[in-house]
Amino acid sequence: MSDKTHGDANASNTSNASNASNASNAKVLDVTESMGDVSTRLIKAVRAPLTRAAPTWKSMGVMKFTCPSGAREAQGRMRKNAREFGYNYLVVALALCAWSALSHAFTVVLALGIFVGHHYVVRVRNAPIDVGGKVFSAKTLGAATTAAAACAYALIILPAFLSALAFGVAFAVTHAVMRVPDKADEDEGGEVPVFRDFKASFVESYRESGVSEYVPAPVSSAVRSVFGAGARK
Repeated sequence: MSDKTHGDANASNTSNASNASNASNAKVLDVTESMGDVSTRLIKAVRAPLTRAAPTWKSMGVMKFTCPSGAREAQGRMRKNAREFGYNYLVVALALCAWSALSHAFTVVLALGIFVGHHYVVRVRNAPIDVGGKVFSAKTLGAATTAAAACAYALIILPAFLSALAFGVAFAVTHAVMRVPDKADEDEGGEVPVFRDFKASFVESYRESGVSEYVPAPVSSAVRSVFGAGARK
């Protein structure tokens, strides 16, 4: 009888420890954010490319421009200069979009509204919802909200800034082709940092949204192959 009592007590302690561990993991993995974190995320998103571009502005302005001798040299210059000045090109494009935003105030407000709404549903509320007696999980709601936000940005927000983006791309291509790379940049290898970081950011967003649970397997496989093995289902 005593052995049975001790056995039950040990099982109870093990169960309690397991529950405590699960609760601790839930607190670590399912961190709920607040609406105040919206501004933090926006500031971080704007500051990141500015910080990455800051060390190379002076080098970018050095007047070392010549026409390439052929397509092969032009391609080599583009890759080298994109590695060196990719974030500078991105900042120029964003600055042009910011200037264009002065004449698209409603679109900017709409874009911010979509961003805030997505943040609330996915990161702040993050809970199931009952619609007409049917309960949708937090992941389902997050995936639907992410898909809706992506469509809104692609169909409504992006077209308003296409001209600014086109000028930014034209500037980047012209500078990358015409500028003679520094001797220190002559190595052909290495990935372009701005593209590498974009892929990493996309993979992280893909994971957090939960979209991979609702799209066909070939789509998730394509995402993994294009953006790296980190895009897990």
